[in-house]
Amino acid sequence: ADLTARELLDRGREDVTRRLSGRPDLQADLLSGIAGIQFDMQEYTKADLSYQQLVSTQLAQRHPREAARAIAARADNAFRMGNDALAASLVAEGRKLPGRPVDDLETDARLDVVDGWLALQSGEVQRAKELFASGRRRAEAALGPNDVRVLDALSGQVRVEAGLQDFDAALAVQADMDSRLALIPGIGARDKAEPAASRVDLLYRAGRFHEALLYDQAELARCVSAAGANDSWCQRLAYYRALLLLRMGSPSELRTDLPTVETLAGDKSSPDLHVAAELMMFRMLFVLDDSDGQRALAPRLAEVASSDARSEIDPVRKIQALQLLAERALRQAHWPEAESLLARAGEQAQQTPGPARGFTTVGSNETLLGAVRLGQRRYEDALVLFRQAQGRYIGAFGANHPLTQLNALNEALALEMLGRREQAAEIVDRAEPILRKSLGDAAPMYQRVASLRARVRQTPSEADAARDATALQYFN
Repeated sequence: ADLTARELLDRGREDVTRRLSGRPDLQADLLSGIAGIQFDMQEYTKADLSYQQLVSTQLAQRHPREAARAIAARADNAFRMGNDALAASLVAEGRKLPGRPVDDLETDARLDVVDGWLALQSGEVQRAKELFASGRRRAEAALGPNDVRVLDALSGQVRVEAGLQDFDAALAVQADMDSRLALIPGIGARDKAEPAASRVDLLYRAGRFHEALLYDQAELARCVSAAGANDSWCQRLAYYRALLLLRMGSPSELRTDLPTVETLAGDKSSPDLHVAAELMMFRMLFVLDDSDGQRALAPRLAEVASSDARSEIDPVRKIQALQLLAERALRQAHWPEAESLLARAGEQAQQTPGPARGFTTVGSNETLLGAVRLGQRRYEDALVLFRQAQGRYIGAFGANHPLTQLNALNEALALEMLGRREQAAEIVDRAEPILRKSLGDAAPMYQRVASLRARVRQTPSEADAARDATALQYFN
């Protein structure tokens, strides 16, 4: 039978261990190569075993510089594997390794960057900023301005600035990354897909949805041409395209992208992307008004929502699954079922650590419960909930972010139903230019905004005639 590259690497590590026990120098060289390839292939669990053997081999030879570099590489691998505790332990071990040269800037740079990611994960944004800046300086001094290790530090700086909501600064660092990447020999279209996905993510978080979609489509075409549609980074770009089309409310294009998202949902090699694609697929079925597809996928979402703490599924994904099931129920006017699912989501949200609890989970819950109250014609209660959610959006994104302004339109809907049309018009007038710039005036989601703007200026009788009485309207 034909051997895969992964199987060859596994056998290679075993052969190195068994046959070269008397040649530790050669053993170390080969283990370093095998571990590096496994790392590049995102085979992080197997790479960890190879790096562990490499560290032991270098320590046995009393090569502290090389051992420290192997420890730093293993720490980087552990972080990408999702084992933050192991990564933190290895960073500490690498910094304190006896006999390690004090001027080993290359190793210090990699340890700084891994430590920066760990600090960012734990919410220590200022410490992360300092570590990424230190890692960048050390990598540039040791390796030159255009080495991939420098790009790793720059990538961390992008994430820090985005976390501080300074998207202009983040995009400036991203542009610096892109210009350096173009100067690295041997870098092809596939290699550029990772920073391209990072830029799309950044544009999305900045609320520049139309710009992000145009950029993503161009980069996706390049990636697929260079590496094929099944490449992991091409798949991530495809995921972002579908996400952006969802945000812009484009059903015709979403129908074309549904098979791609189905493929991602069926690929379990990346657990988080697999579940994220399942959730996206369910929301796409909402937009496409495919009730049969929703019914077929609902049991899988219930399974995700009920998975225990030992599973690899992100707790936020479990809450999102409950919220999607609740949204399906509220669209069917099954109010008790929607409320029950949202109550479960709310309980889980209160137990979710970190900043995600404040917006991604609790804020979304309040918006959906507000939509339930709209459907029940409890308009004052809906208004209270939409305003609570709006406070979370402002705290997460700022008052002028497109997502904040999109959510504000729910307040306008409640005010309209309460007959407070002038207040509703003020909210829509403030949101409209921000959303036109973000979405583009051809986007169906923007057309909904424009329709609402026209409606709140009509007389009550004209507005009632214009409104679709059979559809529950809200922005989510």
